[in-house]
Amino acid sequence: MRIIWSAAALAAVVVAIGAAPALAALPTGNLLVNPEAEAPPAVEGDGTYGAPQGWTATALEGGAALEAGTQGPFDSCYGGADGETNALETSVGAAIEGGARYFYAGEDELATLTQEVAVPPEADLQTLLIGGDFGGWESQEDHATLEARFFDSGGSVEFGTPLATPPVTAADREGVTELLARQASGTVPPGTGVIRFVLTQTREEGTDNDGYADNLFATFDGTPPARPTPTGDPACPLAARPVSTPPAPQPPAPAPTPAPAPVVRITKGPAPETADTGAAFTFSGTPGGSYECSLDEGPWKPCAGGHDFGPVAPGDHLFQVREKLGGKTSAPASYRWTVDLPKQCVLRVARARVFAYTKLDKARLVIHYTTYKPAAVTVAYSLTGSKGSLQLGSATGKFGRAGVFRLPVSLGAAEKAKLTAAKSFAVRFRIPKTPSSCGRYYTKRLTIPKKISGQTVWFQSDSKFTAAG
Repeated sequence: MRIIWSAAALAAVVVAIGAAPALAALPTGNLLVNPEAEAPPAVEGDGTYGAPQGWTATALEGGAALEAGTQGPFDSCYGGADGETNALETSVGAAIEGGARYFYAGEDELATLTQEVAVPPEADLQTLLIGGDFGGWESQEDHATLEARFFDSGGSVEFGTPLATPPVTAADREGVTELLARQASGTVPPGTGVIRFVLTQTREEGTDNDGYADNLFATFDGTPPARPTPTGDPACPLAARPVSTPPAPQPPAPAPTPAPAPVVRITKGPAPETADTGAAFTFSGTPGGSYECSLDEGPWKPCAGGHDFGPVAPGDHLFQVREKLGGKTSAPASYRWTVDLPKQCVLRVARARVFAYTKLDKARLVIHYTTYKPAAVTVAYSLTGSKGSLQLGSATGKFGRAGVFRLPVSLGAAEKAKLTAAKSFAVRFRIPKTPSSCGRYYTKRLTIPKKISGQTVWFQSDSKFTAAG
């Protein structure tokens, strides 16, 4: 059977049942009244201060409750403008943006400030966050804590375990008078209708209760609420919370200057041209370092100044030394010298270089020499490179006691390409009527290219020349 309701019948049913009650909203923001003690306390008829506005105060001394007028005060001005000679400095309040006033219990052994907040059923099982700034005096252990206790709507039946902030100890403050942030969170027990918030300030030593507190909060929002702007108090030196001004940006600290690499120099060696086959060197560097030496581009080996690295064979030689200190290695110091060839070889010293004039399509060999006696010498030079080998030229000239021999050559396009791609040059000397044992001295290798005045100059790997040719 189908039942069809008329509009009038439906309206009658709604009236009879009544509208459903609206759900109460979960409160937001800070649940506490006067959480920063900024509202000036009421002044009693006898001139003493009462509890801070919004709070109910009790105080104990020796376990007994103090009568009104003999307890407190329960708050004070930063800087002590209310006549409190032991009040916190204004700098302590400014450090936590504490406004003008803070919670202070005078000389009471134990002081409590209480306020109750009614909450709707929607608060059941919600997370409550409580906290604030708490501290003490220097090395004393006086302290303050904020507690939340949960009751039924009548305030007589307590549920669950109280929620409390951890105390700030003297060790936490490192013996400094200051206030530090503390907070705690927990779940509201089902059936809670009233939350009782209790600020407890405890004197552990001395004559004053130096368990301080400021900036208290209790919220369901999950994060501490924004602090309200203080309304001001003519009795206190800080009429409003100081505005935090970010410090002016500082230039970055200069990077530490790294220790320079050591520097080594050769102080003594063989004569630039000598018949002596010895190779004794002295050198000096940065104190504390160690040295490595290399002879004729050989491997680097540990060494010390004053050592003789000879005997060395006739010909051109290169000595290098470097220093190691603090994980850094100096640039090598170099010394070049020539040991005279034997007299039967006729040539005494022969140094060679090749000028590669690629823009002019030519090359030129230049030899600086000295001899034991004048002789006819045949000189030839060639190159090896990435585009193949090339015989560049050959000529016989009369070598006197000392002089310069030059052998230029013009190049075609293909020869110029090989010159540009050269990797090394070989210079060969041939002198009639000299013993075959001199043959090993009659070939010079040029392996070092340098750019000089727009042209490439190839040097012997063991010789050094000026730019003029």
